[in-house]
Amino acid sequence: MSVPHSVPAALLAPHERRARRVRGLVVALALVVGLLLVTLIDRWVWERFTLDRATFESVERKDWYQLFRQVGYLPAWFIAAVFMWWAEGKLRRASMVFLAAALGGAAAEVLKGVVQRFRPGTNGEYVFRWVMDEVPGGELVRGLGLASSHAGVAFGGAMMVAALWPRVGAVAVALAVGCCVTRLISGAHFLSDVYVAGVLSYGVVRGLLAVDGRRAG
Repeated sequence: MSVPHSVPAALLAPHERRARRVRGLVVALALVVGLLLVTLIDRWVWERFTLDRATFESVERKDWYQLFRQVGYLPAWFIAAVFMWWAEGKLRRASMVFLAAALGGAAAEVLKGVVQRFRPGTNGEYVFRWVMDEVPGGELVRGLGLASSHAGVAFGGAMMVAALWPRVGAVAVALAVGCCVTRLISGAHFLSDVYVAGVLSYGVVRGLLAVDGRRAG
């Protein structure tokens, strides 16, 4: 029988604590391997998913694009949390959804300042601020990309919804993935940018659930 991650470790039997540690190591290893694989195909995905300017400007005006794009907009999650509170009457659960979205985006912003990798630009090359400020050829690369804060917000809120309301979790995560697609087709981010944002948000949600579990206990 699986033990919920929100249950404090002190309340678990020794074999349950060992099982939790093993699961944690397996998940961590899988995420690291995933990052390596994503990094290997970053340039390939960027070249095939990024739309040319004329096509993107047309797509950007579509309703479906704006729907997915706004999933990465933090105020949208605030509005969603308010509706959850009104519908369910449980402020704590609604607050956790908004907090997960906010912290997911904040974690991505912090990592941007640490890694300092620029957005793809027009060449789709990795360029770091601490190495150079311009790509070969003199084209200035604007903005930091790793990790995507929009993807961090989207995955943070969606993963918390999936944790609290599993029946609608798949829909919430699908919306977050759609937000990531909008970042890819615009050429604003590499696949690794949104992948790392998802990993950060996963950690944020796990942490919030663990803290909430200790408080409840």
